Amino acid sequence: GQKDPLAEYKREGYDMFAGMMERIKNDTLERLFKFQLVRGERPEPEREAPRPAQLNLNRGGESAATPQQRTVQRAEEKVGRNDPCPCGSGKKYKKCHGS
Repeated sequence: GQKDPLAEYKREGYDMFAGMMERIKNDTLERLFKFQLVRGERPEPEREAPRPAQLNLNRGGESAATPQQRTVQRAEEKVGRNDPCPCGSGKKYKKCHGS
């Protein structure tokens, strides 16, 4: 009988992928074994700049772990997605300026 074209396509794709992975593995190992270190003077390790002491900018008894949260006040009410668009087109906000 005939073979299912989709199954053959999947099998060929997998075979190509497995071959690619094998080539990548072989190329990587080949390059690792050919790699040679060049010894020379060792550069001095970079030193980190000394950090200034952290300043506590909080007032009095407030702790740093609890920052003050402010509520945002809007000048106009928020327009819902299904509400009419405020531009006056008559369309829903989501179809007009909400997209």
